[in-house]
Amino acid sequence: MRDYTLFAKQSKCVFGTTTVEYLGHIISTQGVATDPNKIKAMKSWPIPSNIKQLRGFLGLIGYYRRFIKDYACISQPLTVLLKKNAFSWNNEAQVAFENLQQAMSQALVLALPNFQEEFIIETDASGFGIGAVLQQKGHAIAFLSKTLAFRTDHFRLKQGKLLSILTALPSNEFMNAITTMWTTDPVLSGIIKSLQDGSLVTTKYTWQGDQLNRKGKWVVGPDEQLRKRKGMRKMVKEVVKTCDVCQGNKSDLSAYRGLLQPLPIPSNLAGYFNGLCGFITYVSRKKH
Repeated sequence: MRDYTLFAKQSKCVFGTTTVEYLGHIISTQGVATDPNKIKAMKSWPIPSNIKQLRGFLGLIGYYRRFIKDYACISQPLTVLLKKNAFSWNNEAQVAFENLQQAMSQALVLALPNFQEEFIIETDASGFGIGAVLQQKGHAIAFLSKTLAFRTDHFRLKQGKLLSILTALPSNEFMNAITTMWTTDPVLSGIIKSLQDGSLVTTKYTWQGDQLNRKGKWVVGPDEQLRKRKGMRKMVKEVVKTCDVCQGNKSDLSAYRGLLQPLPIPSNLAGYFNGLCGFITYVSRKKH
């Protein structure tokens, strides 16, 4: 820091402590927990009187959804009210609102993953939702839950359990093909070897947990069969249209979050601040 004339703000630094607050999470030796201040705000949140207040509540609760088991099923009566001209507070919504507040007050401390140990995934399904929990040595690491597009008594339990497994895990066939490409392709195997011995220093490629990633995503390799197959889009559409399980699945349309990355250090601090101040223009003194 002295070599690059960088300074740390004392109010934002902690030393010799066992817990650290980071992006609304409390990280300690026991694992990752929710921020008590955020939990207090959720418990004291007033009953929403319009759709804007309901979105604010679900947005705050949804940030911690991986801490809550069966979050999607519990919040389903509230998410239905977000539809156009559908907001009408009722007893079912009130029960879901109170259950979410209660679930957040009893949120578990999630364990930090150890990629050298074995992972266990438990899945479950019902007629209107699926769920999964990622565990390691008996401690929960993250919860996953999704609601189906419709409720039906004809939805088979075995199909629901299979869908929950497919949602929690990528395709094994696809994964095996990708990992095989890492060892057979000379370019990719060379990158992996350089990352392992530390001879390659780059921010694009990372090797962690026996996975080769580029900017937070898996490296597929030069195999055209894995990248794109002729007529695959049409084939997938036809299969999805005729599959009851696919039609009952509520797709996740949220953008890929990716991994947290530090901001780049500006090489020219003077030019950086000049660029910030360049937006300030002349302000007239004339009173309006």
